[in-house]
Amino acid sequence: MKKALISIGIIVLLLSCVYFGMKRNRAEQTATIEEIPDTHVQSAVNNTDYRYFVISDPPEDLYELKILVEDYTEKYIDDNCINVSDEETLFYDWRFFRETEKINTEWKQSDGYFSVDRIEDHFNDVIAAVSWHSHDAEKSYIIRRISRNSDEDGIIETKKFLGQRSIE
Repeated sequence: MKKALISIGIIVLLLSCVYFGMKRNRAEQTATIEEIPDTHVQSAVNNTDYRYFVISDPPEDLYELKILVEDYTEKYIDDNCINVSDEETLFYDWRFFRETEKINTEWKQSDGYFSVDRIEDHFNDVIAAVSWHSHDAEKSYIIRRISRNSDEDGIIETKKFLGQRSIE
């Protein structure tokens, strides 16, 4: 009986070490955001700037995800000197996808005869969207947590923000 309790204790200890080691490793991974190449479109019809990005290892918390996207957007605008003249009003619509096997920084649009794969086909993997007019003081954010299983189309939670304010 004593040997069985010691064996169970050792197994529980080993499983705890593995669990906490995996949890720590997951926590150490930092989210990264990259623009998906060859997807930027500036539509002359509705004067909209469309950009698409992919986020690897996004945070689970929607507020943390919003801060990540907000900081990245501001840095991207500064780094790329995105600005508009006073005469022109431009609408920005930027989407952030979670990284999956199908949608990542290597994704390419395909308009082949037998296979068609456009960015719009992956909108169920959008976890954040940012939009604003060039003359607006605040940006609008839609932040979502979706099912990890890419075969499911399940939105678990959605938060909307106007600047820093949460709107419901």
